[in-house]
Amino acid sequence: MKSLSTISDLRGARVLVRGSLNVPVVQDEIVDSFRLDTTLKTLKYLHKQGARVLLIGHIADSGGDTLMPVYNYLKQHIAIQWGGDIDGYDMDLIEEGQIVLFENIRHHKGETENEDMFAQKLASYAEYYVNDAFAVSHRRHASIVGVPKYLPSVMGLQFEREHKELSRAFTPAQPALFIFGGVKFETKIPVAQKMLTRGETVFVGGALANVFFKAQGHHVGGSILPRKLYDVKNDLTNPQLLLPQDVCGKGFCKIPEELHDTDVIRDAGPQTIEFLREKVNQSAFVLWNGPLGDYEHGFYEHNEKLAHIIAECDAISIVGGGDTIASIGKLGLEDKFTFVSTAGGAMLAYLADETLPGIEALR
Repeated sequence: MKSLSTISDLRGARVLVRGSLNVPVVQDEIVDSFRLDTTLKTLKYLHKQGARVLLIGHIADSGGDTLMPVYNYLKQHIAIQWGGDIDGYDMDLIEEGQIVLFENIRHHKGETENEDMFAQKLASYAEYYVNDAFAVSHRRHASIVGVPKYLPSVMGLQFEREHKELSRAFTPAQPALFIFGGVKFETKIPVAQKMLTRGETVFVGGALANVFFKAQGHHVGGSILPRKLYDVKNDLTNPQLLLPQDVCGKGFCKIPEELHDTDVIRDAGPQTIEFLREKVNQSAFVLWNGPLGDYEHGFYEHNEKLAHIIAECDAISIVGGGDTIASIGKLGLEDKFTFVSTAGGAMLAYLADETLPGIEALR
């Protein structure tokens, strides 16, 4: 893959930038600007080089379906214009060094369906393509995998750093520790199992641990479990697998053996945090993706303690995942880690496959 710096003369060139613009919005206000702040690095570089920038991206989940709040945030940090829908916009109006943000690209069905005609249309607007949306590059969408077929294509500055830093996980400094939490069973359990087969030490927490507790024969009551049955029995005999020493719910903290069928597990317990402190401090590399507890419903104390433990350790530290990043941002610890990834699902897909559709498209 080529870097943005390999394009020798960008002055006056029209550059289509696929940005990572999907951020949480509450009442039209950005509540976590981390992804936008990383995208600004590429935008400021292109502005300085005198490029004519066409910025596209999407917003979903709690962000509604319009990028107007993103525009209102970005214009506080860089000169940028609102272009509305990309269809029908006169690209000749864009001047050297100007940036124009267009409306949610997913308003066009050709985006998510990866229609070749839509990809060609997007490519026709520009002379170069820049992918700075690593967090979306596990999607086979037109703006990720279609456009690079028709334009000279390079990595944006954040995309390049994501690729470089996350690649450390394939040959990590030893001893290494991988910590997975949260509730995304179908993406995280296979990654955890892959790491175990590689001989890595893996701690499984959050709702993911319920699958392993159940396989051990412990009661998990009304705790969150996946609809799909995962076979983890062989993993239970792997000495590299680490599980919570104790767990908490409303009004209780217990070791797994003491759980009743009426208990609902919401968080890792204090013994687990001290156990992780010891393991983290013994490690040369730590990767963490996903919270230890039900972060959205107030079980964040132990998650925040883990954030401090990793931030204060001497190991190479890489973290990612929406709730994990939110926790770190709340604590103001972003600069205390070796690398904070903008990616959640894409990070896991990259760890599992060691490539992404967006990476292959740039190649």
